[in-house]
Amino acid sequence: MSLLLAITKASDWGVLSLGFWGLVVVAFVSFATLIAVDSRHDAPIVDMRVFRDKPMMITSALTLVFGFVPYIFYLCLPRILQAPETSTYGSGFTVVQTGLALLPAAVLVFLGGRLTPALARRFGPRVPAVIALALMAAGAVGLAIWPSSVVAIVAFFSLVGLGNGVGFAVCALLVASIVPPSEMAAASGVNSVIRTVGSAVGAPVTTAVLAIGISGDSFALAFVMGAVISVVACLPAIALPATRTAQKA
Repeated sequence: MSLLLAITKASDWGVLSLGFWGLVVVAFVSFATLIAVDSRHDAPIVDMRVFRDKPMMITSALTLVFGFVPYIFYLCLPRILQAPETSTYGSGFTVVQTGLALLPAAVLVFLGGRLTPALARRFGPRVPAVIALALMAAGAVGLAIWPSSVVAIVAFFSLVGLGNGVGFAVCALLVASIVPPSEMAAASGVNSVIRTVGSAVGAPVTTAVLAIGISGDSFALAFVMGAVISVVACLPAIALPATRTAQKA
C-alpha cells in the first residue's frame, strides 16, 4: 500500500519530496520484513520461494507490463477524442461518444480472455503471451502514426484491447500452472497486486510524458513508449516454457 500511495502521489508531491521517498522506504522495509518473517515459518502467508522460480519471475514481469501499457491509452485517448476540433488533434467528442468509440476494445478484452485457454492448450503459454504483446505493440504503433484519426483510434485500440485480454488471461493461466495448489490463492493475490502496481505506475509516467506538451506529438510519443515496452517484453515471453507443466504440492 505504501508503494502504491507513493506512486499515486508522485505527480503531486514530486519524486524528490520527503513524503515520496519516505513511503518508498517504508514499502521496501515492509517487503523485506515480510520475506524475513515468512522464511522462518513452515506455513508462511506467502511462500516467496515460489516467486524465485524463473517462469514465475517472467510471469510477474509480464503482469507488470500488461498493467502498465493499457493505462497509456486510457489516459491519452479520451483526451484526444474530447479535445475541441479547433485543436490540431481533437475530435470534439462528448463523453458518450468517447465511450462508444472505445467500446470495441473493451469487448475484445473479454473475447481475448475467452480465447486464451484454447490457445494455451494448443500451443502452450509462450505463443499467446507473445501474441498479446505483439497485438499491443501493433496497436500502439498504429496510434502513434495516426493519433488524431477516429477510425485509427477505434481500430488500433481494439488491437490493444484484444492483446490486453489475452495477456491478462495467459498470466492467470501461468500462475495456475506454475505454483502448487497450496500456494494458488497467495500467488494469485500477489499477481493481482503486481498488475495494480503496473497500472499505478502507468498513470504518472504517461502524465509526465504528456506534460512535455499536450499535442499530437506528445500523444504519439506516449504511444511509441507503449510499443517499445511491449516489444521489449517479448524477449522474456519467448523464454516461457513451450508447454504448460503444473507443479505438484
